[in-house]
This record gives sequence, C-alpha cells and structure tokens, in this order.
Amino acid sequence: MGENNLNNLKVLFIDNIEILCKHPERIDFQQTQDILISNVMAKYLRDKIKQYPQIHFIITAQSQDHINEKLIKNLYENIKLIAPNYVLRKKFLENQELFQQQDKFDFNDQTIDQFANLTDNFTIGDFFTLFEQIQQILEINQNNTINKQEIEEEIQKLQNFSFKSASKFPQFEHVGGLNQTKESLKETFQLPIRYEFLFKKIDIKIPRGVFLYGPTGCGKTYMAQATANELGLNYLSIKGPELLNKYIGQSEQSVRDVFEKAQSMKPCIIFFDEFDAIVPRRNSGSTGVTDRVVNQFLTYLDGVASLDGVYILAASSRPELIDPALLRPGRLDKHLYVNFPDLEERLNILKIYGKELDLEGFTLEDIAQQTEFSTSADLVALLKELRLKLANELFENKTEAELQNINISDLKITKEFYEKVLKDFRRSLSKQEVQYQHQNYEQFQSKQPDVNKQKTTLY
Repeated sequence: MGENNLNNLKVLFIDNIEILCKHPERIDFQQTQDILISNVMAKYLRDKIKQYPQIHFIITAQSQDHINEKLIKNLYENIKLIAPNYVLRKKFLENQELFQQQDKFDFNDQTIDQFANLTDNFTIGDFFTLFEQIQQILEINQNNTINKQEIEEEIQKLQNFSFKSASKFPQFEHVGGLNQTKESLKETFQLPIRYEFLFKKIDIKIPRGVFLYGPTGCGKTYMAQATANELGLNYLSIKGPELLNKYIGQSEQSVRDVFEKAQSMKPCIIFFDEFDAIVPRRNSGSTGVTDRVVNQFLTYLDGVASLDGVYILAASSRPELIDPALLRPGRLDKHLYVNFPDLEERLNILKIYGKELDLEGFTLEDIAQQTEFSTSADLVALLKELRLKLANELFENKTEAELQNINISDLKITKEFYEKVLKDFRRSLSKQEVQYQHQNYEQFQSKQPDVNKQKTTLY
C-alpha cells in the first residue's frame, strides 16, 4: 500500500494476521524463509502503527498466541471474542429486525427462547448465515411467510460438526447396572450445577472432575454421554492424541482452545478419552510437549484459569501412566473403577439390548451365565452377531417373492443356533488378560488414598 493511501485512511482492517505474521514457534524450524517473512512483516506493521497514529489499526486472528510477539507488543488493546452465551443469543434474536415482522412470523417469547437454546454453539457469523437462509426461504415461499419448523431445520444444518448435543445420547436408564456409579456421578455434578451460586456464596470449591478407569470396552465413553444427557449438559468429546502437536506451544494452545470452546457452550462437560496419551507422568521418558500439557491442565484444575460452568470427565484404561499430580485432591480426585460386568450386570445389559429377541429353548439368563469375562461391548456385539447371522440364514437362497412373505414375528433364535454363534464368538480379552489387568488396577487403587473402591461396572 502506498504512503499516499495511508495518509488518507482513518481505519485499516487486517483479517487473519497470523497468515502474514505467524509466531515463529508455530513455524517448522526448517522453514527459515517463513520465519524471516514473519519477522519482517511484524516489524513493518509495527513501524506503520507508530508512523501513522491517526489510523485505527484493527487486526484479527484466531488466537493471540498465533501472532508474532514483535507485533503484539505494539497493539494498544487485545480483545478476546467468544461465542455468545444463552442470554446474548436470546437478546440478539429478539433485536433482529427480521423477526419483528409480524406478517411473516407467528412467534412469541417462548419460540425465541427455544431458538436461543437450539443455537448454543453458534457464532455471530452463524447467526448472519441463518438470517440469510431465512430470507431466502421467505422469498421462495408463495405466501412470503416461514414457520418455526423450517427455521429449526436451518439451525440444525448450521450446527458445528464438532459439537454433540447431549440430547442425542442415552440416559442413565439405558445404562445396564451401575446404580452406585450413577449416584456417585449425580452427587459430584448435580448439586454444584443446580446451586452453583450457593457454593460460591459459602466459599466451597465446586467439584469439577471425575476420573473413570478400567478395561477397554466396559463403557466409559457411554457413561460419559449418559451423564451429560442426564444432567442437561452440553457435551464436548476429545480423544487424547488429537491435542498433541509436534510444534512448540501448539499442544498447550489446543488445550486452551478446548476449554475456551467449553466456556462458550456452558454448562458443558468435557470428556477426555485416552487421557493417559496427553498427560503421562512427567520425567518418565515422555516428550517435553506432554510435560507442558500436564502443566496447562493443572492451571485449569487449580482454578488459575476460569472453569465456571465447565465440568470434566477423563477416562483411561492405563491409569498408572497418568501424572499423579492430576489425580490429587482438589483436581480429578473422584476415581471410579469401570470393571467387567458381573452376572447380574450382564443380565441387565442383555435385557436392555436383547429384550426384543425371541429365544426358543434358552433365556437371556443362560447367555449371562455363559459370558463371564465379557465386556459390555462384547455382550452388545454378541447380540448384534445373533441378529446378523439369523438374517443371513433366513435370506440366503430365497426369491424376492419368498422374502416378501416372511413374517418377522415368527423368527426365533433356537438354542442350537445360539450355541453355534457363541462357539465362533471371540471376547475382547482372554481370561489371563483379564486377571492381569485386574492386578494392575488393584495396584493403582492401593496407591490412591482417596479412591472410591466401590464395585462399579459401566455401559
């Protein structure tokens, strides 16, 4: 841009400044040319800011940490923009001129309230896109009106793909067994969520996290989803390895981004799966990257960074690998052992997922007796296998006309058929592997003075 043009400007807006002035630590050290360009551009813009004090420079970026610090130091003010909460969303919708046209919309305050709830992951840009879509529908519709259902459909289309609505998940009644575990999770989260203002008033630290550990396939993820739905929380799911990045500072930034997103979705529960992958013991041969990630987590769990309205569920099948500092009192201090289901719990799971099966010559109790050392996922997989094999046998070598005449209600699973399927079925873990894992978890429990040693099995 020429000097004459700058003299005539009042405002200069630069979008996505990190493209020109990326922080050197976020650039591959081998890309020396990119590092040089970043430093040169940062110096150039810094000089122009000083040279033209009459110009208001407005600069945007995804994160302040993405920008070359040589430029950051010369900015007058840094403003952090987050997605609007429920109150702001409702106010934004109420003040939209589009929704105030009574001849096109038959809405009331309750309808606007419902829209504010449905848009709990929207940015301001998403709202403007929604309004454009509504305007297009109004122009297409012959009567130049739009109904509530049409708007709800447009909202659903715009929902961010990474956001998962807890209403789509199971509730506790769909979880086989685990009554003590359900109560424990309710005790930890329900009261603080409902009476957060009271906890703050009497200066009690609000419990923020629970750690689930146990063998793979026993339902830790399923229980996390059910907890979010049961307590009416939004749900953000993160797999441990997704946060790790080889570039310096980027993994820590990923952690900050997760918590910032959860803040914009609050009340929200973050589920960290494969937790041991991102917070292994420090000085245990792990990289410096994971050491810094552990420190970043401790910052949030200790309350240095705000966690208002955000709750944490972490899960791992290898709890002994996790840095013990994260599991101490005041942090993730509630530990629930997610064990293999016992006989009663196996039967409970089978009744939930196999209640529509028509069995002949045997019962669900027989299946429960014969599936010791099976995980919850194994049991569900066995039921699916029974259905699939039955369908294959019934449909094999049949004409289209014969298939049309099949009466689904007459289909039965005989004992002979079940035993054939069971013989070929393979469990996730052998008996020896089950015993080995059980010993590891007992050792972990013995080192946790405050661990809840109740017998809990999840699915």
